[in-house]
Amino acid sequence: MAELNRAGNDHRIRVTTPTRVRTADGEREVTVVALSARSALMVSAEPIGEIGRTVDLVLPGMGGAELEITAGIARIDKVKEGSAIVVQFMIAEQTTRRALSDLLALLLAGDGGGTRRHPRVIYDV
Repeated sequence: MAELNRAGNDHRIRVTTPTRVRTADGEREVTVVALSARSALMVSAEPIGEIGRTVDLVLPGMGGAELEITAGIARIDKVKEGSAIVVQFMIAEQTTRRALSDLLALLLAGDGGGTRRHPRVIYDV
């Protein structure tokens, strides 16, 4: 299920996507719970790093390919499940930006479980 969720000026889509991040200490399992063109909100049972560190977030891409995005850790909050982590994407390549936009468009095209009050909108920056 995907649903629009505002976080500051960032418009994240609510998702539930188990995946992984690559850190300086190895791979860690995370669940992406919100995604936008600029950031992601993840939940992890174990620490993935400190604020300011970079990680590589691996997302499912189109056609079964994986989309790997370098991101900086912007915020970490303790939650019941471990840590809620906000990462800001550092995307330099146009092909990566396009692949993320395609993934967001696919998520927005879903029915969202039929609970939306307003139509979905995608912001491509």
